[in-house]
Amino acid sequence: MRKDSQIFLKKILDYRNSTGKNNFELNYKYFDDIPSVETAIYDILDDLVSNNCLTSKSQVIDLEGNISINLTLDGITYFNDEKEKNSAVIFNVSGGQINIAKENAKIDVNIIVEYGVRIPEIAFEIQTKVKKAVETMTGLKVTEVNVHVQGVNTNIEKKDNTTVSE
Repeated sequence: MRKDSQIFLKKILDYRNSTGKNNFELNYKYFDDIPSVETAIYDILDDLVSNNCLTSKSQVIDLEGNISINLTLDGITYFNDEKEKNSAVIFNVSGGQINIAKENAKIDVNIIVEYGVRIPEIAFEIQTKVKKAVETMTGLKVTEVNVHVQGVNTNIEKKDNTTVSE
């Protein structure tokens, strides 16, 4: 990886540590200690994407030099030593949370079910499909998929398409 890309990534990780966010926007002036950052920014982003430290969504988004940053797990752990790489990483995603430790994953999924469905059957189906999808896409071994029912939707549609709440 290029030296300026490493400096850029270190600054991104410092910002991430102070905000707790994996996706954010920064202006290139935040990186003013990198020589010629305003002209090298595209090469730096390409380098970090090719090294799987940022997703391909990371890009310069306007003429003022604002940059959309989207970190990957490899980017977050790029500078960690082996001991730290074996520790757990937690990702919060829409509808749940994924905890990754070494080669294993524990997943928590939050759902709202429709009134009248059989919750154990729905929960088992979600567990099965999420486990299979994550293992297939990532190669991780999923040790747990916990389904948390956050509520029950009791809105019922009448035949005239009006909604009645019970």
